Amino acid sequence: MDPNVLARWVAPFAAIALVVAAAPAAHAHPVLAPAVFDPVSVGWGSVRDATEAQFHDSVDARVAQNMIMIDLEADGTAAGPRFGAVFQRNLDGRRWVVDVTLTEAELAAGPDDEWDTQWRLADVETFTRDGAWAYAALWVENLEGLTAVAKHDLTYDQAVAFYDEQRRTRLPVDVDVYPYGTGVRYATIWLDNPGGLAWRLHLDQSGAEFAATFDDYSGDGYRLLMLDSATRGSAGQRYAAIWLHNSNGRDWRERRDLTSAQYGTWWDTYARDGFRLITYERYETAAGTRYTGVWRQN
Repeated sequence: MDPNVLARWVAPFAAIALVVAAAPAAHAHPVLAPAVFDPVSVGWGSVRDATEAQFHDSVDARVAQNMIMIDLEADGTAAGPRFGAVFQRNLDGRRWVVDVTLTEAELAAGPDDEWDTQWRLADVETFTRDGAWAYAALWVENLEGLTAVAKHDLTYDQAVAFYDEQRRTRLPVDVDVYPYGTGVRYATIWLDNPGGLAWRLHLDQSGAEFAATFDDYSGDGYRLLMLDSATRGSAGQRYAAIWLHNSNGRDWRERRDLTSAQYGTWWDTYARDGFRLITYERYETAAGTRYTGVWRQN
């Protein structure tokens, strides 16, 4: 396909959502099929740091292999936007939509107004393109009829207020933190939680705070769903993370603050050891570009 045309399209197969792809296989959302969305073993793949044309080619190739996108990444760089994604085998033929050239109005409108009830937002990325803010998003077919709500460009206080509004009946399935002037902004997506799956969300932790939380939550039977990071002025590097209760105890791995070479090495290592990537993030630090990844036992 022409990469200038493939800004927005509906795949013949679709991704379920970030949280579903990573949800525990037992005691997950009762309306979701864990055998489909968190299978014991499934084919998978990923792409990172791709130009828009390379990204479109990769998506086309994965669709041809009957795969679904479960994670989307978009970043502004001096060389232009760079994109990435994580895919796994599409086990139930669900449709999905990805768009990496959105304006704010287009993001709010969704993939197609007449299909509003058929789609829900699963992942959103905020980045810069030609000096202006742009958005990339992944929508999935909403077969379960769950309600997802999302907001972006939130200050910390606004993100906490949104948390207070949603936490009683929904759980966070996506958090994006990105530099904004001398501070940071947040985008979060919340999804109905009919099964009452236990979760935790942290928006603004130092590296040391995250490390302590990592030890505490891992010991309490939680697993990391995703981790993002951004530099917040004099406060330095900050981390935002979503944790889910790991009901079935399946193993998982996490690495953060990796150089590109280190990320590649760990990607190879964990793939060899029987783990599949479920999400990754690229972010800037005082030491340069870094990566974080979360892997699930496969």
